[in-house]
Amino acid sequence: MIPQAAHAQAADAGADQWDPLWTASPQRVWDDKSSFFETGLPAQIEGTTVDQPLTLALPSEHVRIEFSNRYGADPLELADGTVRCLDADAGKSSTPLTFAQSARASAPAGTTALSDPVSIDGCRRIAVRVRFAGEHGGDFHWDARETSRFVTADGAEGTMTARLALSAVYGDVEARGVVVALGDSITDGNGAPLDAMARWPDYLAQDLAPENIAVVNAGISGNRLLSPGMGQPVLERIASEVFALPRADTVVVLIGTNDIAWPGTPFRPDEPMVTLGALQDGVRSLIAQAELHGTRMILSTIAPFGDALPGTPMEGNYWTPEKDALRRAFNDWLRAHHGSATLFDLDRLLADPADPVRLLPAYDSGDRLHPGTQGNRAIADALMPLIQSGDRH
Repeated sequence: MIPQAAHAQAADAGADQWDPLWTASPQRVWDDKSSFFETGLPAQIEGTTVDQPLTLALPSEHVRIEFSNRYGADPLELADGTVRCLDADAGKSSTPLTFAQSARASAPAGTTALSDPVSIDGCRRIAVRVRFAGEHGGDFHWDARETSRFVTADGAEGTMTARLALSAVYGDVEARGVVVALGDSITDGNGAPLDAMARWPDYLAQDLAPENIAVVNAGISGNRLLSPGMGQPVLERIASEVFALPRADTVVVLIGTNDIAWPGTPFRPDEPMVTLGALQDGVRSLIAQAELHGTRMILSTIAPFGDALPGTPMEGNYWTPEKDALRRAFNDWLRAHHGSATLFDLDRLLADPADPVRLLPAYDSGDRLHPGTQGNRAIADALMPLIQSGDRH
């Protein structure tokens, strides 16, 4: 999606269309004191310069950079932005970012700031650097699986593994199609090593790039289908993060684990268990919305998570036999009632045949919940033929 920009767009740089080449789903910044997880952001935002590396799904001659303040209550003030190429054969020079020909941008609460086109000469890996000129840093994305660096106004240096405000990059590539990976921490990459580009959407993007198909990641760790978790629910996010994206013709949906697992845990100690009927209604809504927008949907079963998160406060309550019975009932229903969506049986792909309520050890990152590198590679390999079988023009 290219949401409302804080400034008028600059003159066209020659592109007929801007396709999404990278995304990080925006989240409302939470109070560290009220969450199990620290944000990892700098304590002082005003005057801090943040340098955020990322890898584009396809190389591009020009890009436009989006900064999100969709969930902010105050304006997002940006200044002195640059983009530089990180490809191995690139120099060290940076190109300034402008917003309607200005070096500064102000995105009111509920909006985004979209840069003017900037030349990157066919680069694939870039770094976006910007100074936060106000007290508010906009939205963030908690689990980036990539290390960014920052320098505060008083010169203190630090690193973070979250994204701050940076939410999308669009390129003038005229991709043959765009695949959006929509889901929770399995899609966001929890369990994949940092700075390794080893999430399943990363592998899928690498495999589909020769076919001029872009893959972008709209996963949020802790996300749910039906209700807010760490981020708004997929039922809400799908409109702005899939259907509104230029040329997004396919969405892969992996969701539901946290809907089943969170109730009764320290995350939601008093929340009743979700019902099978509620999960079914949510999936029916997703399928109907995809049909309305002409978007091909690949729907996943829910992977096993037996005895997940050992050694944490969730041990013994994140997974229970009752929750697993609900997971299996949902998967059985989805196999028979996925309608116009294409079924992706993640459950059968990742389960240990000798103990189907648990992940296959070779695919487990170690927490019995998230796939590791081998598991993510297996997911991408299994999705490739499903995506390639779709019609594109």
